[in-house]
Amino acid sequence: MIHIAKNEEEFYNLPAVDNNQFSQHTPQNMAYKAMLFSADKFWAGDLGEILYKRYGIELRPTDVAKGLSMLYNKNYVTRKKIQNTYSYTKTYKYHDATREWMKKMGGYVTCPNEACKRSVRVGFDEKVTWCDKCGCVFDIEEVKDD
Repeated sequence: MIHIAKNEEEFYNLPAVDNNQFSQHTPQNMAYKAMLFSADKFWAGDLGEILYKRYGIELRPTDVAKGLSMLYNKNYVTRKKIQNTYSYTKTYKYHDATREWMKKMGGYVTCPNEACKRSVRVGFDEKVTWCDKCGCVFDIEEVKDD
């Protein structure tokens, strides 16, 4: 869990998520990337674990807090203070931005099952994915070639 003091919040009040200048702010970019794979409601500590397990990136707690503070300032997440830590919830604005960003990154593929044809979200480093509607597992490269 990460405790963010009031003065730290003000100190880390950096520019917010914007598709054009997204990569310039590393902590924010990393927090956003980790949030793509976290639940709708989460603790800040979850993002550090996801970044380490999925990408091998070790960030200090203050760096993760920096990214979350920036996302909070632009209403991408809401937060609730519980015993000196924060519980975060993604907003509709966050989900809309994620959808647009994933489309740009080619992050959606269509399920090859004729009966299903569902749009499935794909992680950046994944070669194989599965459809949560029909349960079929498929190779992403084969689907993109079609």
